[in-house]
Amino acid sequence: MARIDDGTGQGYAARVDKTNRLEVAASVVDEERVAILAGEAWAIGTGLLQFTSANNAAVIYIKNESDNDLIIDRFRVMFGTSTGGAGDWLFRIDRNPTGGTIITNATPAGVLNINHGASTTPDGLFYRSSVNPIAGTPDTVTGGQGSQFPIKSSGENQLIIPAGRILPTGSSLALQVQPPAGNTDAEINIVTRCYYRPGGL
Repeated sequence: MARIDDGTGQGYAARVDKTNRLEVAASVVDEERVAILAGEAWAIGTGLLQFTSANNAAVIYIKNESDNDLIIDRFRVMFGTSTGGAGDWLFRIDRNPTGGTIITNATPAGVLNINHGASTTPDGLFYRSSVNPIAGTPDTVTGGQGSQFPIKSSGENQLIIPAGRILPTGSSLALQVQPPAGNTDAEINIVTRCYYRPGGL
């Protein structure tokens, strides 16, 4: 086999096979696991929300005020049974919203460090719906970009919604939820899993 000589004078060499691939010893590093070990991963929760209508509501608002990128990885949604509702739940992830009552009412969301040995908190704004039960006048969010998508909850009491969003410094995200048409009573609990992107990855 051909060899690539080390040009630094340290006596090392790298092996290249006949298809010109460099042989290396490597390991796979999971970003979120690294962040958890560093105490820089969190669960952001709405707590138990009760919808007594089928109105659309802003339920989560997150703004990153850290110098680090905040990765919004996924939402874990836990459903109760809808009374009177028929059809799908509707969700919308808003990119960089600029206003709305969920921001002005500023009700703190639950923030839990995933590493039980760490007490660090993320730098930013983390709000949940200020209205509960959610009926005639839910919290709103305005100025963002996004579109509704349906989630079927029949037979499921919890599911994961992948987010895959990166929030650089000053950027934000909101989540809106609308119960099935005709709903008069349903409970839902949403937890956002997020972490700071580890340095060097």
